[in-house]
Amino acid sequence: MTRCQVRNTGLVCPVGLTGPTACAAICCEITKIEELEIDDEHGEPYYASAMAELDPGLSGRQRVLGLLARTLDQAVAPLRYEHPVALFIALPEIFAGADLSGSLRALVERFESPVALDLSRVLVGGPVTAFNALALAQETLATGRVAACVVAASD
Repeated sequence: MTRCQVRNTGLVCPVGLTGPTACAAICCEITKIEELEIDDEHGEPYYASAMAELDPGLSGRQRVLGLLARTLDQAVAPLRYEHPVALFIALPEIFAGADLSGSLRALVERFESPVALDLSRVLVGGPVTAFNALALAQETLATGRVAACVVAASD
């Protein structure tokens, strides 16, 4: 596998809206987990953490894409490439069977660098999907057809 270099990162979560603040909060074990008004089959409440900045009326898929867009803004906005970059997006199982063609194009519009849509992919699956995206990025970089790859995941 070709060795890669990470040029920038982005991270958005309920305890931090940027990579540094989220990592600091996680290191300090700060959480925003709240008891939901939903019980499981044993009468035990569900717990979750949500981003207050996102409209509560959004569907689960829309929330995931909203978080992804914020993360891409942090990670990609400061970088500029003259040559095309490839985009690899890892999404959770709730996107299985969904038409994601419009989602990739909408995310690409955020970039100032040209994007090689023919080499870009949206991968849907479980927790290891982000690692699959990284492997695809390494393979794509090795072809020399792109200047860089952007790998992003959201769940």
